[in-house]
Amino acid sequence: MSDMGLSTPEIFNIEIERAVLCALLQSPDQILEISDFLDPDHFASRQAAEIYRALVAEMSAKGFASATTILPALDPQAFVDESPKEVLVDLLSGFGLPSQTRHYAEQIRDLWRRRQIVAAAREIIGDAQVIDAERSAADCIEDAEARLYEIVQGQQAESGYVPIREGIRKALERSAAAFEGIETGIKTGIHALDAKIGGLEPGNLYILGGRASMGKTALAITIGINVAKAGKTVLMNSLEMDDEGLTRRPLARETGITAKQQIQRPSADDVKHLIQAGQELQNLSFAIDETPALTVHQIRTRFRRHQRKHGADFLIVDHLALIKSDSKSQNRTYQLEEITGTLKAIAKEFKVPVLLLAQVNRGVENREDKRPTLADLKDSGAIEQDADVVMFVYRHFYYLERDEPRRQAGEKNDAFYGRQHDWSTQLDAEKDKAEVIIAKSRNDETGTIRLGFDGRRQWFYDLTEGQR
Repeated sequence: MSDMGLSTPEIFNIEIERAVLCALLQSPDQILEISDFLDPDHFASRQAAEIYRALVAEMSAKGFASATTILPALDPQAFVDESPKEVLVDLLSGFGLPSQTRHYAEQIRDLWRRRQIVAAAREIIGDAQVIDAERSAADCIEDAEARLYEIVQGQQAESGYVPIREGIRKALERSAAAFEGIETGIKTGIHALDAKIGGLEPGNLYILGGRASMGKTALAITIGINVAKAGKTVLMNSLEMDDEGLTRRPLARETGITAKQQIQRPSADDVKHLIQAGQELQNLSFAIDETPALTVHQIRTRFRRHQRKHGADFLIVDHLALIKSDSKSQNRTYQLEEITGTLKAIAKEFKVPVLLLAQVNRGVENREDKRPTLADLKDSGAIEQDADVVMFVYRHFYYLERDEPRRQAGEKNDAFYGRQHDWSTQLDAEKDKAEVIIAKSRNDETGTIRLGFDGRRQWFYDLTEGQR
């Protein structure tokens, strides 16, 4: 069988490809045994790939395939020196070993992976040889890691079906652990939230949405520090704030010295308390990457690198709108699907919970009830489909404070003072309070919990029964 268009000529075995096709034409049922992991693209020979594609398509459509049935479906352009019919006749006269078909198919796939590695290496070398003022060596390294990781991810994605007994075994082990009081998830450190969502489960993607100034980042930092204090390793990609600005919040929590006070002539006692708190916090396993405008694949590469070297238990990404897409498509919905899909893949592959912060449409500002819903997430369909839990942070005090009653024309004093009193009473009731609205949860119930919010320290905490 002649051949044209080998992608990487030095890494192939035409005889093995021929042997597989011979065996499949003799025993078409074997197509079902290898088509779940062997694709036409895995063949080095273009015409072998075309014959295999036609065999799989015919078997899938009709439950049977032969040289006669696939001949009309073959693309003549894939055959250069011989016609499709001549190649098929040659294969039918050949000798295939059905008992070796799967083994040979695995070799074809292995050789294809090797060609991928070589092709990636060539791209990496070519990329590194181009001197560009806008691209550093570090950028080249990240792209190289991303290329190689795509090959690894493709290999790991081929797990196939898992018997139900495996799922049952995992479920029973989880139930037994819960019965014995062994925690399988990661606690947020906020008891009301843990009681509602069952903690942060490895493999799950959590969306935390809200309008600006509601406290999304503050809640994420609160959870992150709580998780780190429990002995876990937390990574955070902050595409908006730098690491110094973020770390002033836990310093404020520990000392009571606000972020503003920390940089505007703090007193000697303030500095002493900040140093003491800093010495305690710096021992936490909490790392922040403040690089702006990262793509989701760069986030994956950096997380994987840190996870491999130092381990990682929890990833926070702040926030969705600032993540760049690798996709060439200008369709934002498609880009968001790529971003959330990749973050969900990170959660599943590395068995860690991922918390992604997201902005809510400003349309909520025009409603009387400004509590966000799933429909208020920007391009909510793309986000919601990958998320295991979607929650929103909402502070009614923020809106009440900006809606102080004004005397209306002709309004009597009693009526105006009554409205003002009601507003003041409601304002006092909502001060230092926040709501976390669980709008979607795959495995637990939805609903709303009330939390305390210290605006000066930018920190969330549990309320007592009487405070709620």
